[in-house]
Amino acid sequence: LNNHLPLGPPEGALYLLTGTLAAPARFLLQHFVINVLNQMERPVLFWSFLVDFANYKSSTRKWMIIKGCNLQSFSRSKKLVFVDGSERILVQYPAKPFNQYGSDANSLSKYLLSCFTAQIEDIAKANSGEIPIVIIENIDILSAVYLLNSTDVLHLVDEIRLVH
Repeated sequence: LNNHLPLGPPEGALYLLTGTLAAPARFLLQHFVINVLNQMERPVLFWSFLVDFANYKSSTRKWMIIKGCNLQSFSRSKKLVFVDGSERILVQYPAKPFNQYGSDANSLSKYLLSCFTAQIEDIAKANSGEIPIVIIENIDILSAVYLLNSTDVLHLVDEIRLVH
């Protein structure tokens, strides 16, 4: 697989990994995460909208051990920052003042973009200005559960790319 896929995304790149019922994208995602963490010096911002860190760590433990990657140690060293996107929406978003992001349909997008922006800036400050590689897992869930329509999700990804 390493002969066919690059080590990690080049500066400013945007990859879209999709899966099918017979072939989930999780394997390709793990490939990128492990290669970037093991072989590149750049920090990683990893947002998951469906799986929390403990679940992700335990479900991929065997595969990560084979590849020599310990997510917990990368997380402790601040090379990997994992964000539980579901928690950001279900726990933290309702607690924000409603008018902070507006009352229009784009308020969730604005909130998520502000979270991404703050996280990218914090990681860059902690890593001598090094901009992190941003990996977003299952952002399509926002459309599947009717929080955003598919156009809003694509617009959010485009906005994150501009910030990044």
